[in-house]
Amino acid sequence: MGIFGGRAVTRLRQLATSEKRQFDACVAAGDLHGALRHSERQEKAITELVEREPRELFHRFVLAGALYNRATVLDAVGRGEEAVAAARRAVETYDLFDPVRGAAGGVEQQLRAMRSEDAAELMIAHAADARARLARLLAKYHGKAQAAAVHRHGKAAVETYQALLRYGRETTQADVDRVTAQYKAAQEHLR
Repeated sequence: MGIFGGRAVTRLRQLATSEKRQFDACVAAGDLHGALRHSERQEKAITELVEREPRELFHRFVLAGALYNRATVLDAVGRGEEAVAAARRAVETYDLFDPVRGAAGGVEQQLRAMRSEDAAELMIAHAADARARLARLLAKYHGKAQAAAVHRHGKAAVETYQALLRYGRETTQADVDRVTAQYKAAQEHLR
């Protein structure tokens, strides 16, 4: 990459960071429509970073987080289909980093194999959170038509967090409870 390409990447990183800060400020102030504007700009900047630096996996990890946050705000403003789409993209993107791909049975082995890298626990946890969010949004906006997917994603999220609690270093019972509550909320939407 030439000097100008490097400058463009630096500018995009700064833009993505700035838009994330403004997104957070808007959410804190209750300005959800403003948050969505900043989320769109952040997503655009990160997507361009992914295109310019396809081997830089950190950009994809940041993109997954941005999509996860966007799904939350879209849901809060009643844009359900868009929330589901953003949540689904977050799960798909986090799956690039989740070495167990939602299979709770693989958590212990993966954490042992990567013990020196606490990042494995973080990646698995983020992916499980995204699955729990997707389960709730699918149930809320698609109802019983998506019941199988709701249960698949919700159960995988809860079981993954239970395994992280048993075998991980950072996961707490509060984390398990939070994800369990999301799955229960999803189940309530199906009734």
